[in-house]
Amino acid sequence: MKHRFDGKLLGSVADPTLYIIFVNAAMSIGEAFSNREISRAVREIMALADLANRYVDEQAPWVVAKQESRKADLQVICSMGIQLFRVLMTYLKPVLPFLAERAEAFLATSLHWNDLSSPLLSHRIQPFKVPTVVIETLCLKLQGVGS
Repeated sequence: MKHRFDGKLLGSVADPTLYIIFVNAAMSIGEAFSNREISRAVREIMALADLANRYVDEQAPWVVAKQESRKADLQVICSMGIQLFRVLMTYLKPVLPFLAERAEAFLATSLHWNDLSSPLLSHRIQPFKVPTVVIETLCLKLQGVGS
């Protein structure tokens, strides 16, 4: 997003129906957290993550990115994926606060349940940074593979 679109999300949501499905899950997920049914909340969040993954797989941004004539389509796909990511990270914030904090830095906004009905339209995000810990862990695992 930063490289091709100066980090700016679209001014509309590509798939409003899908976005509403994600937002409407707030009541059930919030209820699960309130009742200390963490596993139920996480299962519901993971079901949404599966929907987000299906959307991205079907849209195939890695293919679209190779076609200069589809630059606008790429921004649509990436913007929608980031909208869904924001909702998922908001739901995960109670159980993964450190990861949510990193997502807030990337999204350049705070993650609040009350804000979910308003997607980040025409919003500028920050460049994505892979955490150093992840890189170090991958390097260690790769060293073990080569031994």
